[in-house]
Amino acid sequence: NYDGMGTLAVFRVLKRFLKRAAILLGFAVVLLLIALLLFSPFQKHSGQMMPSVQCSIEIDAPADSVYAYLGNSANAAQWSVWVDHITPLNADVVPDGEVGSLRRCFQQADERCLRWDEEILVAEHGLRRRLSIFNLVDFPMEATGLATEQIYLTLPRNRTALTFTVFYLNPPTPWDYTKTLLGAWLIRDIFEDNMLNIKKKIEQ
Repeated sequence: NYDGMGTLAVFRVLKRFLKRAAILLGFAVVLLLIALLLFSPFQKHSGQMMPSVQCSIEIDAPADSVYAYLGNSANAAQWSVWVDHITPLNADVVPDGEVGSLRRCFQQADERCLRWDEEILVAEHGLRRRLSIFNLVDFPMEATGLATEQIYLTLPRNRTALTFTVFYLNPPTPWDYTKTLLGAWLIRDIFEDNMLNIKKKIEQ
């Protein structure tokens, strides 16, 4: 039957097309993955031994003011696009924002699902604050030994260059390193949005 043979030929052509399209799509996905790894924001920066994700912004306010604002966990609800609120865990023993201060970060208002804990390891007034990140819950990708820093550089005319970084306190495993190469794209976007909000809130 001619019509039957014609239909069969069409199906064969369509099958070959779909097979080739799947192969091309596979190549495209592999190339995209390679590009994301090669050009990841998680890289070594000037003066650093370990790779990190790093973002900076200039704020029209003194470093002491910016430092104090970020040291108050309650303010996170105003500027963070990733965190709904941060709850200090030992404020009765250690002042919020100081060395030894523990706090829990919640992505949701009902405190379910994604959350993590932080401990302030370094608090140099108006200069920098380092926090360790641990007890990650419900993250799509997890890594151990992560830390973040807030660096405050005083600029002329009472302005501040604020820098956020994420890095490993110790060399990561190859698997953690690879995961961070990919996750760094999201981290950078969150940093950029957060810093714009911080700048807006402080300069108001």
